[in-house]
Amino acid sequence: MALEINEYDLPLMAMGKETSEAFSKQMNAGYGPRCPKCGSENIARIIWGDPVFYDGLIQDIDEGRVHIGGCCVTGDDPEWHCNDCEEEF
Repeated sequence: MALEINEYDLPLMAMGKETSEAFSKQMNAGYGPRCPKCGSENIARIIWGDPVFYDGLIQDIDEGRVHIGGCCVTGDDPEWHCNDCEEEF
């Protein structure tokens, strides 16, 4: 059974391996957001707060799927990080 993922439905936490692979596949197919500054599709989901670092999260960070935003959550924080130009939106 294929996973259907909408980038706006993804939780602000590290993804499991299957979800992470499906997310990457969808992003690489042009279904993810584009950077409003440079147009890149090389985008990472920003995690805010104090995440628990485990192997899956570290892998997602290393592979550019997740970006750590910081510990202060304001409620008006950007959801996406461009890995090419560093824009957050």
